[in-house]
Amino acid sequence: MRSRSFFTKLFLGNLLIIGVILVFSGFASYHYLNANYQRELEEQQRQTVRRMRRHFSRLWSPDANKIDAECKALFQNAPMRLTIIAADGRVLGGSHADPATMVNHKTPDRPEIIAALRGNSGSDIRTSETLAVAYRYFAEPIEQDGKIVGVVRIAVPVRTMVEGSNLILGSLIGSALIGILLAMVLALLLSWIWYRPLRRITQTARRIASGKLEGHVRISGSDELAQLGKALNEMSDSLANQIRQVEVEKTNLDTVVRNLREGVVALDGNGRIAAMNSAARTVLDVGDIDIQGKDLQEVIRIADVVTAMKKVMEYGDPVSQQIEKDIAGLPKTLDMLALKVPQPAEEGIHFLLVARDVTSLARIAKIKSEFAANASHELRTPLATIRAAVDSMESLRLEDQEEFQKIRSILHRHTTRLEELIRDLLNLHMIESAQQKVRREELKIQFLTTWVQEQFSYRAAEKEIGLEIKTENVSETVLSDVVLLRLILQNLLDNAIKFTPRGGRVTCAFHKQGDYILLRVTDTGSGIAPEFQERVFERFFQVEAARSGETQSRGTGLGLAIVKHAVERLAGTVKLQSKVNEGTIIEIRLPA
Repeated sequence: MRSRSFFTKLFLGNLLIIGVILVFSGFASYHYLNANYQRELEEQQRQTVRRMRRHFSRLWSPDANKIDAECKALFQNAPMRLTIIAADGRVLGGSHADPATMVNHKTPDRPEIIAALRGNSGSDIRTSETLAVAYRYFAEPIEQDGKIVGVVRIAVPVRTMVEGSNLILGSLIGSALIGILLAMVLALLLSWIWYRPLRRITQTARRIASGKLEGHVRISGSDELAQLGKALNEMSDSLANQIRQVEVEKTNLDTVVRNLREGVVALDGNGRIAAMNSAARTVLDVGDIDIQGKDLQEVIRIADVVTAMKKVMEYGDPVSQQIEKDIAGLPKTLDMLALKVPQPAEEGIHFLLVARDVTSLARIAKIKSEFAANASHELRTPLATIRAAVDSMESLRLEDQEEFQKIRSILHRHTTRLEELIRDLLNLHMIESAQQKVRREELKIQFLTTWVQEQFSYRAAEKEIGLEIKTENVSETVLSDVVLLRLILQNLLDNAIKFTPRGGRVTCAFHKQGDYILLRVTDTGSGIAPEFQERVFERFFQVEAARSGETQSRGTGLGLAIVKHAVERLAGTVKLQSKVNEGTIIEIRLPA
């Protein structure tokens, strides 16, 4: 039954294709022949008009009876209709009607007459008022001594054109019927030729679809069907190999994920858990409960993890954050990454949550940070002593006063540098400390501009550097941490003035754009080479020009690191542009 049904469909399909080709060919032929017929009929009408124009130009007479008699003699038995009109619109002669009964033809509803009286050829298709029959009119002027004295017009009944078109259509329909009979025979033959090999290929394809990949189709020859059968056999072998490979890879992937230290949770498009490894159960304190197909918040009780995952599901942007929580009664620090899988399969994994227990790493980092703070505090005592001794040396009387001043200057410079280093270390520790909360308060931009002017105008003038402060609206307010803002401005402007030569210029610009504030510090200093621009925000990193300069001009290598970490605490971004020997632009973008 299936074979016969397939055979019938194949036969009907071939018949339909051939029939459609014949129909479209017939329509195309009809339109082509009909268009040619219409063009020839129109050209015949034009030629007839031109012959009549020449004829009546030779026989022109104001005697209407003579003109009318000539029209009837020429066209009384012809399907075309001849009309001669005077220049004033009077009908002088007509082949199929009495001119005396016809109205004046110099009217707007006869555009072919108007065009001919203007010296042009005119045409129109409309129903005749005299005979109540649809005609196609064509008219040309009759001239005597360069003057238009009348119009000759030929009218062809539209039914004549339609009859010709119907004759063409009837001939083509007859040819099409004969073609369809031949198409049935041809479709039957083609169906018989394609039937048996296609049936074998279909049976083999069904076996492959059911998972039986060992069966091969047997078709001899080198035609396309034989090549299709060979390709089907190769596909069967390839699928068998790929399935084996996928099974091996799946086993390997399961082994890797199961033994990862990082906890991995996979969710489907509806936010339900599709998979979870054992590390995730431990890190997220899930236990041995059944998690398959459950909502994330039913399984994981850590609010920050659930909130981060919901943000990813809602907005699509990855979320990476560190969470400090008491888990299973112990303080833990988790490093978490939640993200959306790019181009996920419809029923596959859409979201991933990776969590790692970094409690020990956080503890080590905290110890290092506290060490830096403690070391800085411990160094302050001897530095204070050195400073007191240096100041006391000014009151001493030594014989070699010049050497005394040189030693004092060296001590002063290095003591100052140590103080700056300790200050920057403490600032960096303060910024990185999780215990130091960001305290946002409303600040006017005018407050910041005034503070910059007070802190740096003297230093800039001392070095003969032009300091310019720009802002669009000083009355605008921002919501931010004043301590962190001052640290950012302090280090940016300190570097700009320090590394800009005398006669240069430093610009500090404040701009509020919507919900953000832009701080831009521009200088005309020595600039930073491209290979160093990504590293200048590292701690203690200094480009060679800064290291080899005067001691007074050397920085601690912590200024831009402080800027970077302060900006991150304020949830902002920092961007640097610099060209060697041209200057540097650092732009800070902060939520306002």
